[in-house]
Amino acid sequence: MPFSPLAAPVGGVILVAASALGVSSAIVMSTAGRGTPLPTAMPTQLVIAGPYRWVRNPMAVSGIVQGVAVGLLLSSWLVVAYAIAGSLLWNYAIRPHEERDLEQRFGDEFRRYRDAVRCWVPRMPAARRPLPR
Repeated sequence: MPFSPLAAPVGGVILVAASALGVSSAIVMSTAGRGTPLPTAMPTQLVIAGPYRWVRNPMAVSGIVQGVAVGLLLSSWLVVAYAIAGSLLWNYAIRPHEERDLEQRFGDEFRRYRDAVRCWVPRMPAARRPLPR
């Protein structure tokens, strides 16, 4: 199935937006969480600010969307499929481990956050529950 001539420009816009999400998520993680996503310098505070108010995994969302955007830029269904496969791997292999760790480190505060904020797709503002304080 061929790509539309608009695929590359749309992919470029999506790539820029996803990259901005990733960068802003990393900045919030390092400032509000006082750490990084790296195991050697993990955050000491649960991060529920910035993009984390809308989805629990904005850096993962950013990376997956960047992959799809590159697929659009290259007009490659293989790259799009690779990004989607990576999202499935992340969701079923990495996320459960990460969330167990967050629950162990932050307890009830993380459980309230997990219950209020979706993993991948943000709730519409009217349907969102208040975040834990």
